[in-house]
Amino acid sequence: MAASEQLRTYEKQLQDVELALRAAPGDEELVKLHADLTDLVASLADLARIEQADKSGGGTAEHSVGERVLACHESDGEWHAARVEAVTAQGYRVRFVAGPANGESADLTKLAVKAGSVPDVSGYAPGQKVSALYASDGQWYDATIRRVTAHGTIE
Repeated sequence: MAASEQLRTYEKQLQDVELALRAAPGDEELVKLHADLTDLVASLADLARIEQADKSGGGTAEHSVGERVLACHESDGEWHAARVEAVTAQGYRVRFVAGPANGESADLTKLAVKAGSVPDVSGYAPGQKVSALYASDGQWYDATIRRVTAHGTIE
C-alpha cells in the first residue's frame, strides 16, 4: 500500500482518537495512542511527499550541513530524526539525534525532510522533568518525559 493510502487511513484513526480524547481527556491509553498516531501520520505525510516527488521526477530537495532531517536507519527501516554532518559524493553523512540509533552516524543517499521540519529534541531524555502544554485544555502542567520519539515528539 502506498504511503498516501496509509496516510488517509491513519488520519481517520487519529480523528477518531481525538474525538475520544475530548470525551475522556485523562485517559492515558488514548493520550499515548494519540501521540503514536501523530508520529505515524507525520512520517507517512513525509513519505507520501517523497513518493509524489519521485513519481513526478522532482526527487528530494538538497540538504546542507547542520540541517535537521528524517533519515531511514538501516537496522530497522524506520525514519528517525537526524542532523546532516556532511554532503558527500554519494549523498549525505548524518548523525541520528533520536530513536534507537541516537548518536550513531550513517552514510545515506536519501533524506526525507527539509530544514526545520523536525524539532531538535536531542536535549531531552526520558525521566527529565519539564513543563508541558496540554493541547486539549491549553494549560501548562509539570510533567516527566516518558520517551522521545524519532520524529521529534516528546511524551
